Amino acid sequence: MSNRRTATAAAMREGVSDSTPHSPAFVWCEKCAVEVLMVTPQNAATLAFTNLQTIFLWIELGTIHSTKTPDGLLVVCPDSL
Repeated sequence: MSNRRTATAAAMREGVSDSTPHSPAFVWCEKCAVEVLMVTPQNAATLAFTNLQTIFLWIELGTIHSTKTPDGLLVVCPDSL
């Protein structure tokens, strides 16, 4: 088994949660007017069963809600997906 498959299988078994600065965070969504557990664009793509390019298009068009965290990370409101 390749190293990539091994790492992916291990992550799936452990239910790995990304603890890096890119992990989801509670952030105020201005359009929803509520604090939401925001997700990264990649996680938004997974939740919406689409690809990252589509998520960025939706952000640009204003179809989904997004904002930047104080450290500059782009996050997406999952309630708008």
